[in-house]
Amino acid sequence: MSPPRYAQHHETLVAAVTQLAMGQSAFRQAKTLAKDLSIDPSEVATVLNDFKGLFKKSAGSQKDPEGQSYCLHLRYTLRYNQDEKAERPPLDTQYLMALLEFISRKSSEESQRSVAMRAALITAGLSLLASTISLAVTLFRAA
Repeated sequence: MSPPRYAQHHETLVAAVTQLAMGQSAFRQAKTLAKDLSIDPSEVATVLNDFKGLFKKSAGSQKDPEGQSYCLHLRYTLRYNQDEKAERPPLDTQYLMALLEFISRKSSEESQRSVAMRAALITAGLSLLASTISLAVTLFRAA
């Protein structure tokens, strides 16, 4: 399985992280989060499931995957008391900004890597084409 693509899901990541960081409830279901964000529920579910380093899946029922709740790992880790049912306060702005900067940096790195790879492939293709033309001209002159 390939790693999740930050650049491909950038907007959904930013929206989900912001909502889960600052919302009243730390845990949210994918379908209700998608509805609040006006984003396709399958896109939100993909992001919440694939970016395991950002989002924690609740230990809810495995029989009802739509009923699973998700929380930001950081918000969960910074809980202020041990009661699982207690509300967690929103993240401090410094933590939210650090998360958003991380997502943006990863997205930018992926985009730059993709552009560099395309440029390298185009250069290699042009080089191969030039070599083929040079070989053809040499063979044509020799004949």
